[in-house]
Amino acid sequence: MARLVYLGIDEAGYGPRLGPLAVAVSCVTLDGWEPGGPPPNVWKLLRRAVTRGVPSAGDGRIAVDDSKKLKKQGLEPARAIEHLERGVLSFAWALAPDQALPEDDGSLLCRLGCTSLPAWPWYAAGRPVPVSTTGEHIRLLGQQLATCCGRAGVSVQGLSVSLLCERSWNEELARTRNKADVSFEVVAGFVRRAWDRWSAEPGLVDGGARLVIDRQGGRSYYAERLSRVLPGVEVSVSVESEHASRYVLSAPGGRVMTVTFQTEADAVHFPVALASMTAKYARELMMMRFNTYWSGRFAELKPTAGYGTDAGRWLRDVRAAGAGAEADGLVRRA
Repeated sequence: MARLVYLGIDEAGYGPRLGPLAVAVSCVTLDGWEPGGPPPNVWKLLRRAVTRGVPSAGDGRIAVDDSKKLKKQGLEPARAIEHLERGVLSFAWALAPDQALPEDDGSLLCRLGCTSLPAWPWYAAGRPVPVSTTGEHIRLLGQQLATCCGRAGVSVQGLSVSLLCERSWNEELARTRNKADVSFEVVAGFVRRAWDRWSAEPGLVDGGARLVIDRQGGRSYYAERLSRVLPGVEVSVSVESEHASRYVLSAPGGRVMTVTFQTEADAVHFPVALASMTAKYARELMMMRFNTYWSGRFAELKPTAGYGTDAGRWLRDVRAAGAGAEADGLVRRA
């Protein structure tokens, strides 16, 4: 029976004025799926270990969903991200069950592909992980997940994240002159890696690995961009509509992969939801570092998530405290 390689890419931090952009990719494989049918329902396959949305009290399953639905508003950071953290760390454990869980956020981010974190002092102070529960709890959740995956014919193959800090964002924006292009450049790196790893994989369903990307910047046409990302690869248009754009990528030697850009992909595609959670969790860890540094310097300074009016409030407070020149260098240009 043919295997399906099922990947998803999503981002967190596209809109704020402060803090990094985080882009993540997740990958699972499934034993069998008929191309042309609806997207595989991995939530259903893993229902004994995974639930969509915040689980009810006493439900010991892992939440996998759009990260915006899982972060609790109005709570202190450790409690606000508990479901994001439990999900991401459980899947990271299932990916490498023979390795010890990372003991701090820097080691975790390194395992997730961030081998060099932003060098600015406001990102220097790490912290132990998990922040919302215990390592033993994560191991139990991971073991439960791994058992369920084994029974369902699902295998966790990858979980990675990339961070683009404020100054790098501004440099890329000056170069591309388009906010959506800054984000797409990070996405493009994951597309190249997916192609290199999976396009020649034998025994996959027709059309090769399926890579789904949450639609970038409202754009509907990606064929030219994919051709630039993968020179020499033929890009064939399957569909380009208001909600989804699908392309079959092929190259000599039988190499093939199908790439879909879709609106609200995290509501339909399990790997995109997991990528959304991973990106959001990584950004939240970095914002904890950010706030620890600045609140350590100015005791009256309230932390910020970096978005909208609250970012404006935070910048005013920092400038009033006498750090205006430094604060100006933190602002991401739109």
